[in-house]
Amino acid sequence: MELTPDSVNVDKIKEKIEKIPEVDYVDDLHCWSLAGGKNVLTTHIYLKRSGDSESENSPSNNDIHKVYQEVNEIVQRYHICHSTIQVL
Repeated sequence: MELTPDSVNVDKIKEKIEKIPEVDYVDDLHCWSLAGGKNVLTTHIYLKRSGDSESENSPSNNDIHKVYQEVNEIVQRYHICHSTIQVL
């Protein structure tokens, strides 16, 4: 059976991600260990929205990429060998 590894604190990972200024909230964060001790993670990252129109309300590609890179760096510090990060 695949379980969250004892060595990975998912609450701490979520807390660190939510401290990124562009992040509104983190949802559906799951981490588990596969055979051979390989840790994997999936999550949805929702960015803050601003403005009234749809074009103003959407985050820029630069913001999405920046947040993705920062989240990926956080995840790697916890020895996650594979992650799927969806930035919305």
